[in-house]
Amino acid sequence: MRITRHHDEMRRDNHEEIFEWRETVSTHRLGTAVLAGIVATHIATITGFWFHGIGLPDVDWPRFNGYLLMRTVLGPNPTDILAVSDTTRLVLGWVAHAFTGVVLTVVFMIAVHPLLPWRNTVLGNLAKAMVWGLFLGTLSCLWVTPELVPEFHNGFFSNNLGWKYIAAVYLWHAIYGLHVGLIYNPLSEEERTFAELHRPATVHEPPAPATPTPTAPTAPTVPA
Repeated sequence: MRITRHHDEMRRDNHEEIFEWRETVSTHRLGTAVLAGIVATHIATITGFWFHGIGLPDVDWPRFNGYLLMRTVLGPNPTDILAVSDTTRLVLGWVAHAFTGVVLTVVFMIAVHPLLPWRNTVLGNLAKAMVWGLFLGTLSCLWVTPELVPEFHNGFFSNNLGWKYIAAVYLWHAIYGLHVGLIYNPLSEEERTFAELHRPATVHEPPAPATPTPTAPTAPTVPA
């Protein structure tokens, strides 16, 4: 019985902490969207280096972005671009990639999240972020990979790279979308109203009584 009570208390505390975080998101939308972009982009990027462990090609967006940056300077010749230090391309690409991830998350917060039809429940916010992530995955396969580096002839929807590459791109963006939805998860209007109605009233302490100011004793009058 004691174990069950302790488990129920832990679940209640956990629920309250989640609700408090979602209140924070609701009142600090830009800041939490930036945080979501940083965390989600980083986790998806690191996870993308492990895809070979499940039989998919790794997705290395930092080096891809590094290649694009060098391409704007050196032209579309892969030999010239790949002659640049791998470390240079990796570092520059990672900075550009991280910045892009944050910007796209802020775009999601401002322009996409309010337009999607689901209510701002936990699952509704997750669904919105997953849709955004899968949309970006589609954009990557349809435009980024084939059109930004045409010298590699990746084909329509990147199909020359094979179905495993396409699956890896969608998996990468699903991981990104999942973490965006877990962090950027604001309350619905109903939940915010409920929280306001059930918020404990602030107890104001009565002001302390004023301390009387002591007066100087009056000197006795001496008769003339």
